[in-house]
Amino acid sequence: MNDDIQLPPQKAALAIGLVILMGFMLATMDSFAKYLSVGHTVFFILWGRYFFHTLLTFGFLVRKGSFRFLRARRPGLQVLRALFLLGATANMYWALSHMPLGDATAIMFMSPLIITALSVPVLKEKVGIRRWLAVIVGFGGILLIAQPGSDSMNAYAIFPFFTAISVSCYMLTTRILAAHDSVETTTFFGTAPAALLLTLALPWIWDDLSVLEWGLMVAMGGVGALGHFVLIVAFSLAPPAMLAPFSYSHLVVAVGLSYFFFGDVPTATMLIGAAIVVSSGLFVWYRETYAKMGST
Repeated sequence: MNDDIQLPPQKAALAIGLVILMGFMLATMDSFAKYLSVGHTVFFILWGRYFFHTLLTFGFLVRKGSFRFLRARRPGLQVLRALFLLGATANMYWALSHMPLGDATAIMFMSPLIITALSVPVLKEKVGIRRWLAVIVGFGGILLIAQPGSDSMNAYAIFPFFTAISVSCYMLTTRILAAHDSVETTTFFGTAPAALLLTLALPWIWDDLSVLEWGLMVAMGGVGALGHFVLIVAFSLAPPAMLAPFSYSHLVVAVGLSYFFFGDVPTATMLIGAAIVVSSGLFVWYRETYAKMGST
């Protein structure tokens, strides 16, 4: 399915720009979570991220007095999408509490390759041998970053991989829902179910925070809300196979933040592995965007 080939250049450029902006915002949000994970539980950080995200989103959406965003045409799929996002965030935050931000983000960025694999059964797209080879090479890059069995990476490296799977499912369901529900509805339902579940668990996960830490919790929610709203708009403009590789801006920003704020110097193998993953993703994007159906 190569419907992105007929996409007007201005529309494609806008969608790509929005995804790059989303990557910058979500990397910043992850850095806040890593800072908070030093002294607080992952579940409490998750509550703050989802509660303030949902609260700010609700306030923004009702500013005109309309509650139509609460009516979803595909409520079951909306809840499933929300669970995918919760799984992605939980796995990422557990990883960030035990490993460098840049390394965890690099492993997570196998998601564009997983999207390519899942696009066959989910979106009924045709994926040829060259793109399958790109997926395999990309996975090799992930192994180079994680180095399973070595002393340089602990068992928590598996969690960003689970994040990649969850993110891929989240992105694909976002694309499907774009044809059924409004951007406002999908934005709200993306975090509301998780916020409700975590709020119910609050008596068991509550922790005390400083003023700065409360500010970071609110900022996490605000940046997350804006980032995911931007993502939904971008995916309503263009297919996921075209946009997913441009989310590598998230990886670039994450490596920089990891170095400047947490003192995590990226290793040579991490940079080489990340370059392999990015190259594989860009190849997939090239095949999706420019290659003819007969040569895939």
